[in-house]
Amino acid sequence: MKLDTVLTSSLSTAAPFGAPHVKGRAFRLRAHLIARVIVVLLPPRAFGGAAAWIAYGGFRAAADARLVDTARALAGGLDTLFACHEPGLLPVTGSAGNGGPGNIPCAGVSYEAGAALAAQTGRRIRLFVEGIFEDRHAENLLTTVAGQGEELLVLSAHIDGHDLAYSAIDNASGLACALTVIEAIRDIVPGLTRGVQVGLFNIEEWALLGSAVHLAQMAPAERAKRVLNVNLDSLAGAEGITALTSGVPGMVEFLHTALAPAGMSVGISAPFMGNSDHANYLRHGIPALRLCTGFDRPQSNMRFLLTPADTPDKVHPHQLKLAASIAALLVLAGCASPAAPVPRLDEASAQRITA
Repeated sequence: MKLDTVLTSSLSTAAPFGAPHVKGRAFRLRAHLIARVIVVLLPPRAFGGAAAWIAYGGFRAAADARLVDTARALAGGLDTLFACHEPGLLPVTGSAGNGGPGNIPCAGVSYEAGAALAAQTGRRIRLFVEGIFEDRHAENLLTTVAGQGEELLVLSAHIDGHDLAYSAIDNASGLACALTVIEAIRDIVPGLTRGVQVGLFNIEEWALLGSAVHLAQMAPAERAKRVLNVNLDSLAGAEGITALTSGVPGMVEFLHTALAPAGMSVGISAPFMGNSDHANYLRHGIPALRLCTGFDRPQSNMRFLLTPADTPDKVHPHQLKLAASIAALLVLAGCASPAAPVPRLDEASAQRITA
């Protein structure tokens, strides 16, 4: 991708926007229009994390914030640079499409690089970005611990990450918790109503492709046996756990019933966020939730997501223990429940929730 650009104007707004990773809060978004390039300087997400959205997410943010000119520019296929919100020469990564027709070229840059570009009003800038799209083979890892019946609760985490650092938070933390949970309960599950399928999905960081293909290739009768998905993604780096419930009817009640006897609880975020593998289960009508951390804690270590600073020192053992304990309680409650722990979604409801 070769861009020959001139900074022509800048604009800002304090209006709330509903980007895929934002929990209904009013943030300030600054977008500098550079002839054919949008340089977007974004604040931390509601649960910390780097501000590297896919181009579509940037368009949704601009449209929801009523940044009409920016939205039109993004919709028109202009190029986009996403600048990290955190100083420290940390380039930011993320998924920007698959290279197919209609994709908007994107690149992630550091806070310092974004600020330097935004300051170049009226000056000509030449930016060279190189990338290669190749066919590669990736595998999902799946195993099942059977229960008394044919129904299954799915415990999932994604095993891929970006190569800027260790992906310690996103998502070695979720993977570690998933493995810990199934090891702890594997001798209990055979005596319960339902079994557990552990799904360790690949290519989550690129449009959730691993779980999407897995579910699409599954026979409808097999999908019908999956009654609930508990998805673990980014479970350390901040204090406390939040459940992304997507407004699924009965989900909040299930969480309370499962956790209250142990004196535990989680924060609740009801809006649908298609930012991890739980979204693909919801699209097939399977009730699903994502457990994560860092909501409303913009100064937590979650702000280092998708940067070279997502390293093991940001993950604390007590955070992993809390997350694994909550996940284990949810899985056991879902497997032991005489009836479905959460009502299945009909097609219309699934489409409405995930729209």
